[in-house]
Amino acid sequence: MSDVSFQIKTEVRCVLDARDALGESPVWCPKERVLYRVDILGQKVLRWDPKTGEQQSWRMPEKIGSLGLSLDGHLIVALKGGVHLFNTRRETMECIATPDAHIATNRLNDGKVSPEGRFWIGSMDDRPEKHEVASLFCISGNNRC
Repeated sequence: MSDVSFQIKTEVRCVLDARDALGESPVWCPKERVLYRVDILGQKVLRWDPKTGEQQSWRMPEKIGSLGLSLDGHLIVALKGGVHLFNTRRETMECIATPDAHIATNRLNDGKVSPEGRFWIGSMDDRPEKHEVASLFCISGNNRC
């Protein structure tokens, strides 16, 4: 075994002092050249334009765990009780799936869109003392869960 160490020098700087209550799920939109993210506890979808510094936010009706980009230009968002398509321009939402709706103490949490366009989303126990009730779901292109 060799005793090799690497030293990487890089500059780190804050580009947005977000101050989210619980910020997660950053997603870069190459078409718009903006960064989307969620504030779980603040129940918000946020959009930041690094070119202008402008930030927009949309209040969600319940906790939001994650988001992804859909092919039609909408966002796919995982709220506590279901997966929705969110149109940021019209500020409208369409529920497409309600996995784990039968477990009132669960909420949808981490999620990402796969290279094939599927939205993979996990659920979690939202109580302070966690129980083993989580699941993993996949939303396909035809909105099947």
